[in-house]
Amino acid sequence: MKIKEAEIRENIAEYIKTLDPNLKVVAQEHYIKMPNGRTAYVDILAKDEFGCFTLIELKKSDQTARSAIQQLMKYANMLKNKNRLEESQIRCVVISTVWRELEEAFDEYSRVSQYEFTGYSIVYKPNEEPIFQQIVPKYNSGDLSPLKNFIFFEFSEQNERDKAYADFTSTLES
Repeated sequence: MKIKEAEIRENIAEYIKTLDPNLKVVAQEHYIKMPNGRTAYVDILAKDEFGCFTLIELKKSDQTARSAIQQLMKYANMLKNKNRLEESQIRCVVISTVWRELEEAFDEYSRVSQYEFTGYSIVYKPNEEPIFQQIVPKYNSGDLSPLKNFIFFEFSEQNERDKAYADFTSTLES
């Protein structure tokens, strides 16, 4: 039996508190129409206790997962412009059953996005609470230009250096 995306979407909406206990579903397949005629359907639109929106885009195959980031960018922009929101009032969430075709785009977008951006892998079984696992972006090397600011420590004695190093590392660990 092939599971439809709509079935998974309804399950996520029903168990939205499993994803985030502060969310309430505003709508499934939320329709956005812009004055210029552009339209969009957000899989799940939710709000938190502060009135901030969460756009949830669901994907269940590698083929459709490829477009998830582009869709979220479009939906966030449309919601922001239509409702005159700040980026800080919108969170983007991508939930997918498969991540092979989504990982690189997710890593890059989560690094450069002006929006809070998170991803989850989902294990779905009909009539059961979904299991979410947050996807952590891979390490990004970032800006490879030379450092402009740094602190240089110079010690005349090795034991002085070792003590300062121990103090420094214990401060970082606390």
